[in-house]
Amino acid sequence: LIVDLTEVEFLASAGMGVLVAAHDGAPDGLRIHIVADGPATSRPLKLVGIADIMPLHATLDDALATFTA
Repeated sequence: LIVDLTEVEFLASAGMGVLVAAHDGAPDGLRIHIVADGPATSRPLKLVGIADIMPLHATLDDALATFTA
């Protein structure tokens, strides 16, 4: 599953909580990849450690490439 946050201008704790809940509730074998680049999205994800439990990609193409490799 790819969550594209490219157009997101502000990512609050509630949004990050939804990502963690989705990760924790995902069935075995389902990985969640996040597309986020820039201070509004990737920085908070890195600061709170979400980038440590879910792959973080700068572009949608980068995320899609992980499925074709």
